[in-house]
Amino acid sequence: MILTCPSCETQYFADASTLSGKDRTVRCAACGHSWTVNLTDAQLDADNPNVAHAAMRERMREKRVALNKRVAMTTWISSFAVFALVIAGLVLARDRVAATWPQSASAFRAVGLDVNRFGLEFQDYTAARTFDDTVPILTVEGQVKNITGRTISGPLVLISLIGEDGEEVGYMTSMIEPFSLSAQGVGNFRATLKNPPFETVDLAFSFVDPEDAPEDLADVRRPL
Repeated sequence: MILTCPSCETQYFADASTLSGKDRTVRCAACGHSWTVNLTDAQLDADNPNVAHAAMRERMREKRVALNKRVAMTTWISSFAVFALVIAGLVLARDRVAATWPQSASAFRAVGLDVNRFGLEFQDYTAARTFDDTVPILTVEGQVKNITGRTISGPLVLISLIGEDGEEVGYMTSMIEPFSLSAQGVGNFRATLKNPPFETVDLAFSFVDPEDAPEDLADVRRPL
């Protein structure tokens, strides 16, 4: 008959006749665990080689199934961990990713993540209405700050003119001085517009690539 240690599953061949009629305590030579062998008809059938081999094959199959499950689980956990690290990296570096791949900015915003692909932030600004003879002029000036650890060059300031209904009624654009802002540096912008839409009640600020800047209703001038 075959004895299987319930602790480490090491298997031993034993002569059933030496155990017949009694419960015996046996000790595993591999792990030292002791247990009581209770003989049953099924165990006595183990003297049949076919039964013994079938039992061993079944145990081997169960071990293979258990091993395959562990391997599958380990693989799944490893794959998930790698995926999670990639996603975390993209989230943390989303501003730099968006700067390299502008189309990704909309994907980040779709999941509720703000993206600053230009690495700039607006500081204080002023807006004033004046007249050149009888021509009204709107002048907007302010500051931007490079919030990154690298030099940034190129973007324009886009000033949207907002009407009472919250819709854009015009635009102004301005270059930033200096053209290249060093890490944590502060630059200035100034834009003027003749005959601004009379329905303008508010302003909205953003950054835009020069090739994407609107040209209608804009009077671009470098800061003084």
